Amino acid sequence: MTQPHPPPTTATAASTKARLLAESAAHAAAKRYDLALASLKAALALDKADPETLAALRTLVEQATRHASTDAAAQTPRALLLAATGGVEGGVREREGEGAANMAAADASRKLAILSAGDPAVSTKLLADGAVERLLPALLGPADPGDRAALGRILGNILASHPPAAISVLPFFTAESLNTSLKAVSDSEPLTRQFLDLISTVVHRSAQDPAASKPPLLTTNAFAVLNILVSRLAPDHPTTVRAAAFGCLIRAVASEPLALALVTNGAATTALIALVADPDDAVRNLVPSAFVRIFEQVQKTPANRAAVQAALGAHIAECVAASSSSSPQQEGKTRARGLLALAAVFQADGACAAALFDAKMLELVLRGVERDEHDDASAARETRLAFLELLSAACGEKQSRTLIAARCGPFLARIAKNSKGDTQQATAAAVALTKLQAADAVFVKTSSGMKIADPIAMADVFIATLLAPNTTSTTQSSSSTSDTLRAAATEGLAYLSLRPRVKAHITAHPTFLKRVLAAAAAHKPITFGLATVLANCTDFRRKLTQEERNVRDLRRMAKADDGSATTSSSTKNSTADDDDEDDENDPLDDDDAVAARGVVIVQCGAVPVLLAKGKEPATARVRAAVARTLCSLACTKSLHSTLIQQGAVRGLLELTRSRQQQQDEDDTTTTRIAAHALAKIAITADPNIAFRADLATELVRPLLDLLRDDNNQKLSTTNNTNMAPSSLVRFEALLALTNLASFPPARARIAHAHGVPLFEAYLFADHPLLRRAATEAICNMVFEDAVFEAYASGGKASKTLGGGAAAFRMLLALADAEDFPTRRAASGAVAVLTVAPGVCARVAGEGFDNAVVGGGRAAGQGGDDEEGGGDDGDKKGGDTTRSAERVPRGIEIVLGLLDSPVAAAGSASAATAAREAGELQHRGVECVKNMCHAGKEIAAVMVAAGARQAVERFAGNAGARGQLPVPQVVREGAVDALAAIRQWGL
Repeated sequence: MTQPHPPPTTATAASTKARLLAESAAHAAAKRYDLALASLKAALALDKADPETLAALRTLVEQATRHASTDAAAQTPRALLLAATGGVEGGVREREGEGAANMAAADASRKLAILSAGDPAVSTKLLADGAVERLLPALLGPADPGDRAALGRILGNILASHPPAAISVLPFFTAESLNTSLKAVSDSEPLTRQFLDLISTVVHRSAQDPAASKPPLLTTNAFAVLNILVSRLAPDHPTTVRAAAFGCLIRAVASEPLALALVTNGAATTALIALVADPDDAVRNLVPSAFVRIFEQVQKTPANRAAVQAALGAHIAECVAASSSSSPQQEGKTRARGLLALAAVFQADGACAAALFDAKMLELVLRGVERDEHDDASAARETRLAFLELLSAACGEKQSRTLIAARCGPFLARIAKNSKGDTQQATAAAVALTKLQAADAVFVKTSSGMKIADPIAMADVFIATLLAPNTTSTTQSSSSTSDTLRAAATEGLAYLSLRPRVKAHITAHPTFLKRVLAAAAAHKPITFGLATVLANCTDFRRKLTQEERNVRDLRRMAKADDGSATTSSSTKNSTADDDDEDDENDPLDDDDAVAARGVVIVQCGAVPVLLAKGKEPATARVRAAVARTLCSLACTKSLHSTLIQQGAVRGLLELTRSRQQQQDEDDTTTTRIAAHALAKIAITADPNIAFRADLATELVRPLLDLLRDDNNQKLSTTNNTNMAPSSLVRFEALLALTNLASFPPARARIAHAHGVPLFEAYLFADHPLLRRAATEAICNMVFEDAVFEAYASGGKASKTLGGGAAAFRMLLALADAEDFPTRRAASGAVAVLTVAPGVCARVAGEGFDNAVVGGGRAAGQGGDDEEGGGDDGDKKGGDTTRSAERVPRGIEIVLGLLDSPVAAAGSASAATAAREAGELQHRGVECVKNMCHAGKEIAAVMVAAGARQAVERFAGNAGARGQLPVPQVVREGAVDALAAIRQWGL
């Protein structure tokens, strides 16, 4: 066993104390105060009352306190700013080397970047301490400031918190300082991109400041920034830097003077137009965005807009004409750049581009294309592809479509049909033809009289392009060409898929669908086109209202009259109108055909692909197409289980959530369509099986939003009723919520989300189906304890849980409605609620002195007993509702449930009549039983109204007329009601 150490002797303790005190002093001298304190604690363990050790402890505390004060002062924003910029008062940088001083500056820069990012007050303090004057010389100078990236972040944080500060930064941006700084960071792409972003942000915010409108600020410094950004677009810079510079250039063009300066600068415009043929997608695809930005800035001033249009037109015309002194190949490249630039202008501002693309320009282009085909084959192909892209873009403008259809139809048809294996040219030509045909352009006939554009043939061209193996993986340029080709093919197919024949043709090729869906993940450019094709193929034909049908017939008559009056159209191809007429009535767009296409699309695996594409960061147009497709698929009940299994419910819930605090109209429509799809699925799915508790409760929010929404007229995908689209959406939302209300967690969520007052509002709807659905929803909701208590509280309406007197009166009135499902649901709700004595008193005292909206038997439209002049009619008919001898109307409705059954429309069979009678009699007996148990006074009123005789008929085996067997539950309820009557001695 180990023996404990003996206590130290006096000599040993003294030496140990001396050693510990010496260690503490050494640590304190090195400012390692934690280690110094640990040594003193060990010394105090030897003798807690030793005066020398206690004195050393007091000295250590004083030193640590002074150091903490000094260190805190050194960590203030001003101190960190001075340390980061290596300066003294006045902002003069004084550095004695690149060693410890630079390390301290870098450390201070990083700390200040973190502080200024987390607290706007720090930025305010920095501005007051002259941060701009201190940071800019360090940031723009040629020497290494320690941490240039951190200095850039500090300045960026200041501008983010105080945008007006940009106007004080801009004067530092001269051509010389910008070039010097970029040269200093040229070896680092991240630093270069950060610097470009910073200077573009300064120009952007300065341009929006009123003080920036005064020269010479914008005419010198801002233009210097634009020139620097344009210079970084050159091909000798890395792709990431070029793309970043292009994005920064687009942001920097934030005013009319800047937009005019960019376009009227010959070198800048030449550089911009050259990018339309750039091999890098990241750079080339930004050209239309740049033109959009330019036109946005000048749209309010016609003179400036005309100046921009003239400047772009001059450059484009110069490119298209090309210099005859250069080589044929170079001429073709220059001409192609001009054509692609005009195509980019069409994407940015169609009206401006259409003004440039007039008959004179088209003639110039055609001559150039013809010359290239004669001089150089490779140049001819490049020019022809650019021309086809221009024609495709120009088809978006009516003025240009007319010109193209009249002059270029045969040319496009020839390229599409006889491209000698050149898929790229054939696809581009077919896309242009498709757009023309979709816009009902009038073609001239070819010399042989053949039809220029056959939809099925063009669809085959696009399908072949998308099915072609990707053999372009060797180089970036060829891969870019492949993606562009696929995007063009999907765009053309999207236009063609508006035609029923093409829809059927697409879904008749499941191999194509499977392969293109599989390729969608790897080829993002085809995402929107593919989503549009699927949406078009699954869209149901909208049912026209009677008014719309009348307008359509009038138009047909007017067209027929015009056709008989003008018969001299031998040079025109008038098949477009005939094709539209055929498409409108094509059986391939009947509901059964559309549903069959939807089944094929689901079987090909489209749902998981659509859900993946609908997630962030999908564009609004892609989300809209995904929502349309899923809503159309949800119209087919047989697909509901598959949609649930493949995660469509969760995906649709994501689509119903806003990505921004303020949605635009398109995004709001997408939200509504997705909610409508959820309603269709939730109508048929058993919430206890199909959904987890959390998923079922999440469905409540978007469905209730449909009931609150006043702008859902556009939502109806298919309408097999005579309801207006908005009413159909609300009806299906009510049905879905009724189904969910059978699931306790979802029912509680509906009550908590104020759903019951919404349901009560629809009890007063004009359309009987809306009243029925609302009644069924309330029938399920009364099983929720909070809702039951709200109705049992005595008629005081709750803003969140309902139960007001008006709603209850309407519910009681609907228990006597002509519509059997409505009457069944209303009487079921009343039967549940009469468990509460307060509700029984409300029923017994209800006389309907005021008019009740909603029609039906309770509104005076009556049953057989209230019509005619028989003996029973004499007893119950007439205006006796205010008579003292009159049976209360509430009790009359309850007892009426025990009378002859009210069969649903078309229910003529005895079995159906017996079933319906049994359901109503069961509810009526429960009401009578509950009311007789509620108290002697209410039971006496019931007996006086004939309740004993009414229920005695069901206590035996005979039915109400002695013909139908009495259901067991009805017999048991009748026996219980009679027992309650006897209990009160009545």
